[in-house]
Amino acid sequence: MNTTAPEPDAGASLASTDFRVLLASRIFSAMASGLTWVLLSLWVFAQTESPFLTGLMSATNVVPYIVFGILAGATVDRGTPSAVIAAMEFVNCAALAVVPILTLTGTTAIWPLFLVAAVSSTAYVWFDVSSSAIVPRIVPGRDLALANSRLWLISTLVSVAAAPLAFTMLNTFGLGTSFGILAALYAISGFVLTRLKALNPVAPSVGSRLQQLVEGLRFSVVEPTIRFFMTTSIGMGISGGAVYGMLIVFSSDALGLASTDLHISLIVGASGLGALIGALATPRLERWSTLRMVRVLLLANVALMFLFTRSPNWLIAGVAVLAWNATQTSLMVLSIAARQRVTPLHLQGRVNSAGRTVAWGSVLVGTFVCGSLASGLGVRTALLVLVVPVTASFVIALILRFPRLAA
Repeated sequence: MNTTAPEPDAGASLASTDFRVLLASRIFSAMASGLTWVLLSLWVFAQTESPFLTGLMSATNVVPYIVFGILAGATVDRGTPSAVIAAMEFVNCAALAVVPILTLTGTTAIWPLFLVAAVSSTAYVWFDVSSSAIVPRIVPGRDLALANSRLWLISTLVSVAAAPLAFTMLNTFGLGTSFGILAALYAISGFVLTRLKALNPVAPSVGSRLQQLVEGLRFSVVEPTIRFFMTTSIGMGISGGAVYGMLIVFSSDALGLASTDLHISLIVGASGLGALIGALATPRLERWSTLRMVRVLLLANVALMFLFTRSPNWLIAGVAVLAWNATQTSLMVLSIAARQRVTPLHLQGRVNSAGRTVAWGSVLVGTFVCGSLASGLGVRTALLVLVVPVTASFVIALILRFPRLAA
């Protein structure tokens, strides 16, 4: 008589109340986040017409991860991630609510918006680290790729609508009312997240906070799978930061579109649609050798970014950035799922934040370098130069021999 328990259906854990709460909150949070950064970049570029300041605003979304990422990981591992993630949404609500107050008082300077952006992106660091630590606590390893794909799917689906919606909101309501709406979206997300069950620390590490930070960093460097993805993510992040940070500038300067032209929103929306396709495709890609898929995706990423830099019009640029971001997103989701699988639960916050810090740091470098080069060489040439880093990542992935990932 066979007494072996039947295998649970793939994806069954995604029907749990906690994961559904996480998904529901992501709808409101992703909408608020996506609209925030499109609106801020549009506003800065419209007011200054400066590629550097526009790139600097995009970079403001990244800097806090580099500064606080590892610290946030240690905090989440020592605390209750379900409480941290909800609290950060309320912090973001308060930060964005400042913008309507500024507009009511007649403040038109750009620098307060940079301060609001910095506070908002800092809150996002703790939000993101908490989310990464929660997923492997409520979803078994076999469903991690599917779970992360669903979360990315929600985020990117909302982001596709966020780009054209940002143009409409800015032209219809103005900056102050638009940010009042975004603050309300963050508040809704926070209230939804209060329904998550409390997740206490799992086998917390011993030692001082510094020793715990070192423990997480050491594991990130020593563990082969994590080391592989962190290494290849550097070049991918630098090139990706160039595209993300200069997307609006490229549309205006290289393609000759006015800052209020709806075609810019279509290009930005195409990028979001590409992320949606990448998120949908990732669970299916896991059926193949991970190393082979990483190589194929990186090669496609190189070719598509080159095509984007040579785009003569908005249509080809939109198609190129759509396909490019599909490969970019698949690589990111594969990396997150692989990292969560091999990391012990009590190190999830620190290890995931270390990986994300490297990725976001690379994005920051790409945004700054491309923005600086664009001022002298033009945005098209600058982006062409920034194809080199992701090409290096492809070469690294090609020459490495990694039996675990090749299986």
